[in-house]
This record gives sequence, structure tokens and C-alpha cells, in this order.
Amino acid sequence: MTGMRQPKHEYIAAISEGGLNYCTEQTENVIIALNGNTAQLTGQSKVNAAVFGGSRHTWRLQLDISLEKKGSQWLMTHAEVCTTL
Repeated sequence: MTGMRQPKHEYIAAISEGGLNYCTEQTENVIIALNGNTAQLTGQSKVNAAVFGGSRHTWRLQLDISLEKKGSQWLMTHAEVCTTL
């Protein structure tokens, strides 16, 4: 929702250090397409958060997440999230 590209470790650090304060999240319209040991998840969510010192706001987001099955677990390999109207 900020438009920033961040490696996983930077994203987690921003949450841990208080720069990203997530309050609530509601996911809807989720579609999962399986292809062997990979999957593509698409959907929308509404996230209420305060980011980088700003006040709380609700963002409508489009989700596009790639997953890969390793053993018995599904792991995210890539995630793109952008705001929607």
C-alpha cells in the first residue's frame, strides 16, 4: 500500500520497529489456482493501518501471491499487493 518494493527482511523490520502498524484486515474474493507443487492466489483485502507515522486509514488492496509446496507446507515465494479503487 506504500508503493515500496521491500525484501522480506526489510518488511518484517518495518513492522517490528513500528513503521507499519496493522490494525485489522479482511480478505475477500480469494481464488487459488493449483498447478502441481505451485499455486497462485489472487484476491482483495481491506487493511486498516497506520504507516510510517501517518494516521490510521483503510486501504482496499489487490493481492497476487505465488506459493510453492515444500514437503507438507505451502510457502510464499512472491507477493505483490497494490491499491484498488
